[in-house]
Amino acid sequence: MTQTIVNKSLYESDYLLWTQEIVAKLKARDFCNIDFENLIEEIEDFGRSHSLF
Repeated sequence: MTQTIVNKSLYESDYLLWTQEIVAKLKARDFCNIDFENLIEEIEDFGRSHSLF
């Protein structure tokens, strides 16, 4: 729970650093420490913004 709070504040305060940390955790397969809530939101937003419809 604490990790999510830290990542959320990082997400809000330094988006570039947040993305770099998420990528590093994904590459390391450190799935227990990924900020899934914001990552899912970003992927959904990306999909909507790149929709052809």
